This record gives sequence, structure tokens and C-alpha cells, in this order.
Amino acid sequence: MNAAQPYAEAVAIKDGRILKVGSNEEMSKLVGKDTKVIYLKGQTVIPGFIDTHIHVADFGKILTWVELSDIKSIKEMQTILKKRVENTPKGKWVIGRGWDQTRFVEQRLPTRFDLDVVSPDNPVIFYHKLGQMCVVNTKALEAAAITQWTIAPFGGVIDKDEVTGELTGILRESATSLVWKAVPEPSEEELVEAAELACKKIVKAGVTSVHWIVLSAAELSVMQRLLEQKRLPLRVYVIIPVNLLDYMAHFKSTDNLALKVGGVMIAADGYLAAKTAALFKPYNDSFGSNGKLLCTVEEMKAAASEILKMGLQLVIHAMGDRAVDAALAAIEQISKETPRKLRRIRIEHAALLNEELVNRIKNQEVIISVQPLVIASEFSVWSAIKHLGIERAKWLYPLKTLLKNG
Repeated sequence: MNAAQPYAEAVAIKDGRILKVGSNEEMSKLVGKDTKVIYLKGQTVIPGFIDTHIHVADFGKILTWVELSDIKSIKEMQTILKKRVENTPKGKWVIGRGWDQTRFVEQRLPTRFDLDVVSPDNPVIFYHKLGQMCVVNTKALEAAAITQWTIAPFGGVIDKDEVTGELTGILRESATSLVWKAVPEPSEEELVEAAELACKKIVKAGVTSVHWIVLSAAELSVMQRLLEQKRLPLRVYVIIPVNLLDYMAHFKSTDNLALKVGGVMIAADGYLAAKTAALFKPYNDSFGSNGKLLCTVEEMKAAASEILKMGLQLVIHAMGDRAVDAALAAIEQISKETPRKLRRIRIEHAALLNEELVNRIKNQEVIISVQPLVIASEFSVWSAIKHLGIERAKWLYPLKTLLKNG
């Protein structure tokens, strides 16, 4: 916002760009016989929002899932599932999310048998509202080769009937990944439809530009098709993973204002929820595990130098404090070779920090890209205090400290 002019009466637009902002009197001088004038009748116009971190394709996939947030019974779950199955080809997976057994009149968890009644031929996964648990049907268990003898991965639980020992269909924590691995990747056409649905939803929320974090090469083809078919209703700044740099030679955009590859991401570590984020000290409940770095400082620096030489923005995914430290070490070495004004380097997430890291971030003028929505889930879903301890949890996403330090 312009501090000298926080409010205005009118705005003039020409060829899709803002020409001038000011008073009604000033703008009226620019009105010609072919000018379209829109009277707002007291409504407010604000700049379009920019979402700086979104996985558009994944968001689109989720939008196609069965919505279960408002159901109040297992019977209602069955009714909704039945309607979806009736419009789904036999054998195709049905995925949903949002249920909460504490709201059910039955006052119990759903089981695979509840789902089997209405979906014997389509594998089903229904995620709990917190995402840490799911219920699946027999078809899904078979597709994932999960039996009563399957050993749950570390940190996960496969629920069984206490009397019969049979699988109930409830999978908890890391055990949910067993069935997810069996879900086939969508076709490119399905991805295009999902991505377009996501874009429409994003625009509806007032977001006009996004930083699309790419996870697969297929997404690059998807966004090009959306642009070519005039189905891309917003501006897209693409950030690709470093392992897809070779695909840049095949990426073509007919409109760099609407779609351009601007950044490349290096992953320094994993995620807190999976306990793969690299920490200096072990997680409180993981028997000495402190995650791991996915690349050395030297490897990071070499990749980063190549990215900057290509004129692209360097983006480093770093969640844990040890990963942020490694990212900054690479950046500090690069700074001796690359003029600061050309860098615009950013660290994605920078979840767990400390005072020294904050000072180094400030000294290098590194951009920190934080997703506030993740902050709430780290505490409410992942239980940050339990896994990190009170003192470390105080430095989890310290937004106020980051803002104070510029």
C-alpha cells in the first residue's frame, strides 16, 4: 500500500494494467467515448491477493474428494458414498475427508464393513478431519495388500477387532501411508481438470496470482495446456524442484505475464510431521532421531550457483533449525560470488529457528516464505510442544520476531 495515499476514489486501467489511481475528478479526465466506466456504489476495490506457496494440482485433487465435514452419522456417510459410487466407474478409487466420529449419533468409529455395504467394488479411503487417521473398505485393503498380519510402520497403528482379530479398516498415523501408496496417479486429463477446478476456486477467494510449487513433471504440461486452452484465470509464477531443471528446455509459455518459471527449489530436509525435518537436537519422543539433511552444504551451494546463473530465483525448503543453518551456510558462501541485488533468495517454511539464525537471515536479506495455516496444524494436529518441548516450540514459526527484524 502507498502510505502517502492509502485510499483513493477511482482507478484507471488500460490494456490490463493500472494506469493511474486518484480522485474521481482526476480519473474523469481520462474517460473517452470508448471508455467503460464501472460505478462501484460504495463497494471497495483492493489489489488481488498473491498466494506465495500452493500446490495447485494437489489442491485440485482434494477438491474432487468427497466432502464429509458436515456429516453427523455413519448412515449419512454411507448415503453420500452411495451417491458417489453410482457416478464412479467400477474399480476407481473414491477418496474423501473431514469426518469426525465424536459428532456421530452412533458414537463410534466407522469400519470397513460400513463402507463395504455401499461400495463393494470401489476402493475407498475416507480421512478423518485431522488427517492423522482414515477408514478404508475391504477393496482398498486388498489393493494395498494389507492383511491382519501386516506390520504397521513405525509410529502407525492398524486397528483390529479385539475379539476376532479382524481388520476394522481404521489406519492411524503413519499406517495411513500403506493404503495411500496403492492409489494410482491421475491421468494428465484428470490433472488438467483438477488444476482448472483449483484455479477457479483460488480466483473466487480473491487471489489473482500464485506461486505454483511443482511436484512432478506432469504439472508443467498441465499448466501449459491450461494456458493454451485459455483456462488459466490467474497469473502463475512457477517454482520447480531442482531435479526437474532439465525439463526447462521443453517448457514453453506463450505469455510470460500469465505463466513463467521463476524459481527453483532445493530441498534441504523433510517435514516436521514426518520427523524428517533436520534438527540440531533429537525430537523429544523419537529415541535419538533428529531427522536428516537431504544434501550437504557443498551440494546445495553447487546447485544454488547453477540456479542463479540461469537467472532464476533460488528457493530452499528448510524446516528444521539444522536445515536452516545449512541453507544459510550455502547462501553465505554464494553471497561472496553473487551481487546481493541479483539474488532474492528465499527459504521456504523456516519453521524452527533460534536467535542466531534470525540474525543471519537478516544479515543476508533472505526472504522467508511462511504459510500461516501450517502454524495452527503444527500445534493442534502434530502436537509441536509434545514433539519439540516447550522451549523449542517457542521458536516454531516466530513470526513476530521475524517481522521485528525486518
